[in-house]
Amino acid sequence: TVKALERQLSQGSWQDGAFWPGVERQLLAGLRSLAHRMNGSFPGIVQDYLMCTLLGAVITPEETTIFGLGDGVYVLNGEIFSLGPFAGNAPPYLAHQLLPDRKDLSQLRLQVHLQCPTVKVQTLLLGSDGVTDLIAAATLPLPGKAELVGDLSQFWQDSYFQNPDRVRRRLSLINREVILPDWEKHQLNRHPGLLPDDTTLVSLRLRPGA
Repeated sequence: TVKALERQLSQGSWQDGAFWPGVERQLLAGLRSLAHRMNGSFPGIVQDYLMCTLLGAVITPEETTIFGLGDGVYVLNGEIFSLGPFAGNAPPYLAHQLLPDRKDLSQLRLQVHLQCPTVKVQTLLLGSDGVTDLIAAATLPLPGKAELVGDLSQFWQDSYFQNPDRVRRRLSLINREVILPDWEKHQLNRHPGLLPDDTTLVSLRLRPGA
């Protein structure tokens, strides 16, 4: 996706009306090529391996644009925006365009979800739909611990930018299963993880002092 954006930017302004259709064509060409290189029927490969959410941001000194297709979550300056849910738990994915029985094409185009002046962007978080489970778990204790999961604002604190692996470690801690003994009842208690769906996120913030 990044390479497609770079190639399209080299051909003109991202504000040009041809920009997003051009990015979309490049992404579809890449997906089509990948599917043809994999063993199996083309429709089966597309359906089984290429149905995924696309969510990203183009940030220039003047303007920030959040774009994508599918389900997910983005959080701008602490305000949460959810993409979905969709009927039948079937979000529109870009790869649907590769199938002969695709949905209405108008629903399968890359979408610009939000545009705002970059000067107003203090924090931005992009996440898969599993981030909704993370939000719901904010007031719950970590499995086997008294410490609470905490809200999303933790992910734009200093420690997460000082240690690139801290996001992964925190999510693993939230989703680990813990089995602890209850000595009085002479039994083992299972504390399941709190993230039943894939939970992936990217967090950005204005550099301190900028």
